[in-house]
Order: sequence, then C-alpha cells, then structure tokens
Amino acid sequence: MKFKCYHSLVKESFNIQNLLTREENQSLSFDDVLDLFRSYGGSVIGSGAYATVLSYPSWNYVLKIFSDDNCYLKYVRFCMRNQNNTFVPKLLDKPRRITPTYKRRARQQNLYTVKMEKLQGIPSDVEDHYSIGKMIYAGMLLNSSTINLKEKTPESVDNYIKSDFSYEAPYMRNLKWNSDSENLFNFVKTLKGLFPSCSLDLHSDNFLLRSSGSIVLSDPFSTPYNNSTWKKRLIAKMSEGPYFDPSDLSKINRYDSEFGDKFISGRGRVKFESFNSTLKIRGKFETAKVEDSESDDDYIGEKTVLKSVQIIPFFDSEGNEYLWYARQSRYSDSHWEVAFGKVKSFAPLTGYQLDVNPVRTNEYFKILSTVVEICNRFVQFDSDYTNNSVHTVSFTSKGDNRTNLYLKRLLPKIEDFQLSETSKEGDETTVILNRTKFW
Repeated sequence: MKFKCYHSLVKESFNIQNLLTREENQSLSFDDVLDLFRSYGGSVIGSGAYATVLSYPSWNYVLKIFSDDNCYLKYVRFCMRNQNNTFVPKLLDKPRRITPTYKRRARQQNLYTVKMEKLQGIPSDVEDHYSIGKMIYAGMLLNSSTINLKEKTPESVDNYIKSDFSYEAPYMRNLKWNSDSENLFNFVKTLKGLFPSCSLDLHSDNFLLRSSGSIVLSDPFSTPYNNSTWKKRLIAKMSEGPYFDPSDLSKINRYDSEFGDKFISGRGRVKFESFNSTLKIRGKFETAKVEDSESDDDYIGEKTVLKSVQIIPFFDSEGNEYLWYARQSRYSDSHWEVAFGKVKSFAPLTGYQLDVNPVRTNEYFKILSTVVEICNRFVQFDSDYTNNSVHTVSFTSKGDNRTNLYLKRLLPKIEDFQLSETSKEGDETTVILNRTKFW
C-alpha cells in the first residue's frame, strides 16, 4: 500500500511538475505540454482564457492550473480559511506557485496549481432553484459603484432586472428567491465586501454542483488588468532566461501611452479616462472540435478551431449592455471582422440590433479601452488554444472623425497587429490590421 501511494505521488509529480518546468519545454507551447499529459493517460476537463483543469484516473480530485490571477488567488486563499462554508470548493492542498519553461506570453510568467474536489455542471432545475440567472445580474449590480453595498439586496436585483429589456430579462423576472438563493446572494455580497478591488465575474460556468446536490461557487472573480504591475514584473523577469522576447519592451512603451489628453465632443470636453479603465466584461470565447484534414491518411484527427462568431457583452456603470462582436470572414478563415456597439434590441430571428455610434458619455474612453482589452484577450486566446489562426482583423467606421479616433487611439493598442491598409466607400472606412507576431 505504501509503495502504491509513493508510486502515485512520483507519477503525479512527473506528469505535472516536471512537464511544466523541465528545460526541454522551451520549444513547446502549452498545448504541446497538455498533449504530453494526455499521452500519460490524463485528460483536460475544462479550459478558459486564464485557467485549465486537469484530471487523472488515479486522482480523487482535479488539478486547476491558473495564471498569475491575483483576485482568483485571493479567493483560493479565502477558501482555504473557510472550508466549512458549503459554497466554497474543498481544497486538498494550498496553491503552489511554479515558473514554467514552455513558450508563453509575457503576462503568463508564473502559474499556480491547486487541488480541489471533483465537481460537475449544474442542471437547469438546480440553476432555477438557486436563481443563477438572477445571480448573474446580482454580480453586475454588486460591481456597480453608484449604489452603496449595504443597499444591494435580492429586491434591488429584481428592480435592476425590471429595468432591463434584453432577451433574457423576462425569464429572469419569473425566477423566485428562496432561502438557498438568498444565502448564495449574501455570500457573494460578503465576498465583494471583502475584495472590493476585484470584479465579480458570475456566469453559469462558475457555479458547479457536488454529488450531494449542494452548489459551489468555483471562480467568482476576474482580476482587473493592471498595466503597471505587469510592466514591473516583465522588466524584473526580462533578464532571467530565454522565456521572453526582448521585443516585448516595445509593448511596455505601447501600454504606457494613453488615449490622449482630452476628447472633444459637440458638448465640450469629456472627462479623461486612462487606458487602464475598462468596463465590466462578461462572457467567454468559444471553440469547437473539427476533423483535421492535415492529419495522416490512416488516422482522422481532430483540431480545435474558433467558432465563426464570437460575442462578448460588457456593461457600463449604469447597466447598459454593449457587445464586442467578431465574425469570421466568409472568404477567409484567417480574417475576422470586428464591431462593437450599444445593444438596442434583440429578437430571435434577427439577432442583436446595435448602436455602433453610442452617445459620448464620461465612459466613452472606457468603452474604447474595453474593446481593446477584449481584442487583446481574443488574440491571446487564439494563440493559446487555436494555434494563431487569426491573421488579419478589420474594423469598419463611419465618418472621418471616428475613423481618425480608431486609427490614433484604438488600433495601435491591439497587441501583435499593425495597420495594413484602409479603404473608403462613401462615408464608411474599412481598416485592416495584419498580424506581426505568432506565439
């Protein structure tokens, strides 16, 4: 028995720790490392922009690997101290910090690994019992700085939903609060009070279920992007090894720049917002498995590709919904057309109706910086999960003033892309960016 336990520990250490940190990885991507893990019998049961969840047949837990996400790390440490709370995942070990050796982006210098209990997705009846749909709205309301935290209650969430006319709001209005859902709301409200600098990121994938039937909040936060912190870490790490390209120094200068001193509108000067200020982002990029036509004739393989349409909602401080929308060109799989705007309406047959010229408010620059942030996340997601399949990106703008704004303030901040060409037809201008770096 002791030998089996020792053998299991050695095998786990080899499959995880060694695969992530061995020197031979310098020519490999993270996907290559995961393929090696699969070759030892492991499986990847979940992945996102910032975390990956692994399983192995002999484990009675799952292993979550996440990047240097300060807010999620705070939540994990909170869970360690509150293991009796039914809403937090059970952890088998404290989070371990490691420095991997495979090729990665500069913002992914370090990783953490943490062992947690095995959980499963929740069926619709459990979602309704805990009013998960309302909890998503609750997250947006709790993030708002315009209302005092003490005044945010289940009733105020209902009033918030009543003011929303999007397609999902009518269904959410019919969901009822009960003692279980109110307890969950109060727990999330407590978390927001404990970690005010972290943004709640509540969506259905972050609520999981135990075999006993109790619900668990697996990952409630997203870390607001902090350029200065990343810059300091990048400079400190630049000389430590072959993991970072010195050309990344140009990115430091690019991130240090801001949108400009002030933006002049017809109503006068609008309050300046720095590039780091972004709005609440909700949603995730999506992939699909398809047959790999480039595989050997004797074996039909699979590969991961981006779904042809990507939609990421984001919200201003008043709860107004905006969409970042990217569509794969019908003429080229590697070209993507990107648009964004304020949601005016939604219909099942016609889809979203967007106002692509939203009213210029004090948050106008936050809208632009949020679009840049989503674009950069999209590029990073493509590099990490679909092997650099996005080669060109295009934006279409209406009017010379808006085109000049995009050219000067928005497009230069999209990582790893540069202006290729512009074409004008009437008062509309299409701007195309070419990819300059492949990870």
